[in-house]
Amino acid sequence: MKRTFLASAAVVFGLALPAAAQQRPNWDISCEGTESGGGGRQMYQYELLNVTNQPLLLTALSITTNDMSIGNYANWTMPANWNVGVVAGGGWTNLFKTAHGAVAPPPQQGGAGWIQWTAPAAGGVNVPANGTVLFGFDNPNRSWNVDWFATPEVGNWIGANWLAPVAGPAGAFTHGPVHAPVPEPATVVMLAGAGLIGLLAYARRRRNG
Repeated sequence: MKRTFLASAAVVFGLALPAAAQQRPNWDISCEGTESGGGGRQMYQYELLNVTNQPLLLTALSITTNDMSIGNYANWTMPANWNVGVVAGGGWTNLFKTAHGAVAPPPQQGGAGWIQWTAPAAGGVNVPANGTVLFGFDNPNRSWNVDWFATPEVGNWIGANWLAPVAGPAGAFTHGPVHAPVPEPATVVMLAGAGLIGLLAYARRRRNG
C-alpha cells in the first residue's frame, strides 16, 4: 500500500507544550472507513502507524465517540485477544465532518465517551518501526470529527493534533482528528446545542485573549 505521510504541527490545540514535549508523537493514523469514503473494508476503520525508528509495544487505542449505545457497534477488528468497549469520558469533538486531508474547525466540546481497545494484561502488540495495526467496526450512524489517542505516547501528547489534516483516506497518515459515529436524530440536536455553547465560549476566549 502506498503511504502518504502528512506533517503534523508541533502543538496540540489548546495546550501549550513545554520544550521537552515538543517532539514527534509515536503514532500517526489513517481513517479508512467506508462511511466517509476512506477506502477500507468496514464502515469505520483505523490503521495505526508507528512513526518512530524503533519497535513500540502498543497497549491501547481510544477513539472519541458520541454514540454510547454498544448495540450500534458490530464486527469489531482488533489484534488477537484484545478487549473493546465504549466507556464514558471522551476527548475533543466538534459538530462537523471534514474531508480527509483538510484541516478541521477547532474542537468545540468533549465527546460522550471513548471507543477503547485495550491489550490483555499479559501485554500488547509489538509494532515494528513503520509497522501498522488495524482496528475497526461497523456502525450505521454518520460521523463527526473526533479526537484519538494511542498508548504509549511521548511527552505531553494527549490526543489528536487539530492543526493537522484529518487522517485518511487509506494510506494517508496524520496525527490529525478522525471520524467516528454520532447517533441520530434526537441526540444530535442535544449534542449540537452543547457544541454551540462551547463554540460561543471559545469565541469569547479568543476575543478576550
